[in-house]
Amino acid sequence: NNNNNNNNNNNNRNKEDDHQRLMIIKEILQSEADYVDQISDCVNKFLLPLRNSNLGDHICKSFPVVFCNIELILSVNTSLLEELKQAIDIENIENNDTCKMAIDIALIFLNKSDNL
Repeated sequence: NNNNNNNNNNNNRNKEDDHQRLMIIKEILQSEADYVDQISDCVNKFLLPLRNSNLGDHICKSFPVVFCNIELILSVNTSLLEELKQAIDIENIENNDTCKMAIDIALIFLNKSDNL
């Protein structure tokens, strides 16, 4: 009877751990998607229109200061987001192995760490 109680406690703890990992995985994915959207808006709605305007060279010369590497940041984070989406089966996320997903996400960040 004592073994059954221990098994039940372990199962409940594992379910709770899985639920917490799942919430964290969803938050990582959503945070990265939001960040890419915001950087993309900055590039597409601000930088590119300014670059294509007739405001003069004095404004364009300040672009490197104001927009330091923003297009590279967008590219790297878009790639990161796509890799995260591939590692996380969004449509079946509730049924996936959260430990494997967490490890896959960690490996993606490690592989991208030089670019982040």
